[in-house]
Amino acid sequence: MENQSLPNAVTEQSSTPTSSTLTPAQKKAIAKKMLEKSTRNKINNNKYFEFYDDIKDRTRGHEDW
Repeated sequence: MENQSLPNAVTEQSSTPTSSTLTPAQKKAIAKKMLEKSTRNKINNNKYFEFYDDIKDRTRGHEDW
């Protein structure tokens, strides 16, 4: 019988806006922000891999260090 109170507790805490309560402009802004963040992550990953490849090339032949 204790489990019956759980669904009520869950629904009371869901104060974050769902996709149905957002306006199209808000959805567009969120999508733009997410795209910028993923693009930034891709750029950072590329920088890391370029650096890693450069180090790997410089130490080629010295793998037993």
